Amino acid sequence: SGFTAEVKNVARTNAENIINFDSTRISRTDNVGLVNHPQFDYILVDKNNNPLLDAEGHYIGGTQQKNFSKVDNYNKLINKDYEHYKSANIAVPPNQYDEIISNWDNIIAGYKKQSEYLRSNGNVKQAEIFDKKIKEIQDVKSRTIKSKVTTDDAMEARKSPLTSTVKDISRVAHKAGIQSMKNATVIGGSISVIKNFSGVVNGDKEIDEALEDVAVDTGKSAVVS
Repeated sequence: SGFTAEVKNVARTNAENIINFDSTRISRTDNVGLVNHPQFDYILVDKNNNPLLDAEGHYIGGTQQKNFSKVDNYNKLINKDYEHYKSANIAVPPNQYDEIISNWDNIIAGYKKQSEYLRSNGNVKQAEIFDKKIKEIQDVKSRTIKSKVTTDDAMEARKSPLTSTVKDISRVAHKAGIQSMKNATVIGGSISVIKNFSGVVNGDKEIDEALEDVAVDTGKSAVVS
């Protein structure tokens, strides 16, 4: 399900960006010649699917996708896996995000108490170990984002790929249709305003009649879309 979450998140992100006229695109590292990249599951790409690099030659938008069944498993990211994924954003299922962050906040609170206790007893070096851990957790928190795939979405895609794909086709089509309706309503309404108020200026229509016709024309544009 971790693999399907990765694939579906990339597809959903790009579909939504296209619908919203956002030129940003992401691609799985496996699909741009970076098979089994040790840190990133996906990165930002240009319109030709070429990886985007910063001034220092590093991949832009490098993200590691995690999809664990238990929230406690994400603690690997603040412990043994911290250094490994230090330069990556961390995408987690949106249905787990709040619980993950809350869990890390609780750990930070516990470390702060231990640090304060150690300092109060003159054990500054031991306190600094906890201070370092706090900074690391805060760093991971700042890089953790919500993916577009819940744990249930990922499991459904793993077990029933056809059903999952059909659902996403419907979802994308609906969003595209809504966006089209908004755009057509604006365009249709604007043309109607020009046409009807020209009639008012020319003395062919009363203002109340023009307002009513604009409302009707705008509504028709939305319905047709």
